[in-house]
Amino acid sequence: MRFQLVLGSLLLLFVAYGAGLTCFNCIISTSKCISGAKNCTGGKVCYERVGKIKSYAVYTSGCIERSSCNKNFQESLFGVTVSLNTTCCERDLCNGGSGIRMPLLTSVALAIGWLAYLV
Repeated sequence: MRFQLVLGSLLLLFVAYGAGLTCFNCIISTSKCISGAKNCTGGKVCYERVGKIKSYAVYTSGCIERSSCNKNFQESLFGVTVSLNTTCCERDLCNGGSGIRMPLLTSVALAIGWLAYLV
């Protein structure tokens, strides 16, 4: 039984990391995006772009090709050209506000494996 629990936990870990990356996705916001999760495909990573319109910070986020990371982009927002700095990350939901950094499924799998080991 103990072996089956450990094996099941390991399978959950592989499933969690085998699925694509999940990123927050929003077109424009005045605060860090923490809703609208999207699954990225094709090896894309999560990004967050930050800029300013007058004294207001603006944010966009989603999935992007790695080659577009750490670059500045010019976009027209509300008829105003804004310079947006792009940063990328490669963990589930890493492109939003602070929060849980480890996926829930991974945490559960680790807890089950640890408990199975103790029993």
